Amino acid sequence: MNSLFKIHPLSYFKKCLSFPFAFQIGAFLLILPFLISVACFLFEQREIAELNQRISLLQKKQMRKEFQMKTEEKILSQIGKSESGYLKEVLESMVFLGSERQKWQLFSQQIEPSHPMKQRVSFLEQGSNKLEFVQTDIRKNELFQETEENQKNAIELSDEDLKTLLCYIEGAQIHPYSPKERAPQILLKSFELEKKNVPGMTDKTYHVQMQLIKREALVK
Repeated sequence: MNSLFKIHPLSYFKKCLSFPFAFQIGAFLLILPFLISVACFLFEQREIAELNQRISLLQKKQMRKEFQMKTEEKILSQIGKSESGYLKEVLESMVFLGSERQKWQLFSQQIEPSHPMKQRVSFLEQGSNKLEFVQTDIRKNELFQETEENQKNAIELSDEDLKTLLCYIEGAQIHPYSPKERAPQILLKSFELEKKNVPGMTDKTYHVQMQLIKREALVK
């Protein structure tokens, strides 16, 4: 009876080959080199993409570094060529609301002393609407000195006055105005701008109050 269940190894092998999974294994072995080649190709492509990404990041980092260095060189060059007294000679000497002053000068003789605009005319003629800064702090290093400048009193500006003032402070052209030469580096620490309505005037007028940080060459 035991002989009925005894199977010859060769017949067993032939029976295994007759099953479907034998064909699947054979097909898999045939395409295995191709699958390995595809996997290697995809892996290489991924490595190349990662390498290109690293190179791109390094290039961007280098460009930012070069831009920063050029910017620092430009700022230090500007500071080195700056003249002391810029605030007093340029900003504090500015005259504001010129067109409004000319307008009211034509009618000032015709305005009654009790007229509300008489006070406005007095304000324009007194010359009190001028910039004046108070130095509050001084810091120095081996390259330049830095001071904080606080505006003493708020001033009134027209649209054109505001453009001119920002042009002189920022050192950038604001059409049609050009920055002054030999200006120090000036940063706006704070800038408060409030629109004001003036009776009888259609032009825009603003109240301005600001704090500046000024960087200039060391005073010898």
